[in-house]
Amino acid sequence: MFVIRGKQRTKFFILGVSGHLDIEESDLNSLRAHLKAVLQRIRIEIGQEVIAYLLTGLARGADQIVAQVATNLGWKLIGALPMPKDYFVQTTDFIDHPKALERFSNLLDLVDGRLIELDGLKTELEKNVQSPTDQAYRLQSRYIVNNSDAIMVLWDGKLAGLGACGTSYVVQYFEERAKTESKKSNIPLGMIHIPIRRSLFYGPKPVWGVPDLNFLKFLNESDARNSKHTFDQKLIAMVNPDV
Repeated sequence: MFVIRGKQRTKFFILGVSGHLDIEESDLNSLRAHLKAVLQRIRIEIGQEVIAYLLTGLARGADQIVAQVATNLGWKLIGALPMPKDYFVQTTDFIDHPKALERFSNLLDLVDGRLIELDGLKTELEKNVQSPTDQAYRLQSRYIVNNSDAIMVLWDGKLAGLGACGTSYVVQYFEERAKTESKKSNIPLGMIHIPIRRSLFYGPKPVWGVPDLNFLKFLNESDARNSKHTFDQKLIAMVNPDV
């Protein structure tokens, strides 16, 4: 993404991330090593002059794991919460997991004010959606997809049913957009699938290969993608307050 700043074009790259809360603990060390390699390769592909951001919901599990790896590599964070922070920290994902709440607080310091607090709890329920909380997470999923240059999903590969929220919905929503938009103007350009296994559904250990990042070649080829109007203006102001 380019942002016009005077007569210069400042280059940003935003990687949205979504993933499961309950990743198998015995896989975490090797998963972190794989994520580090993938993020380093993305950095090489987009160019060292580009400012790299991770757009994340900061939830326990995948969001926090990727955020920790990315910030160690010098990526900047943008937080996108499904509801106001004061409500978010009172959800069972944090109340029942105090270490995740501690990591959330630490990551908020690294967000450094780049925090989007969506008001998904007040959004009218869509068909087949069971609760205001599920609706809030669906709104968050769409926001992350719509405001990212690429998407990374830490996903077990299983699609959920109608009205679902979470990573399965991110994948479905991305695929719906990919069908209706041209390759060069699509937001985001592509999806990076990091297979995982969940602690509640124990199965074979995932095999991690080298992801296909060829879609990144389209990053600078479309005026539609490079327009600051493509992305949420509040987000644009956060990554470049001088615009």
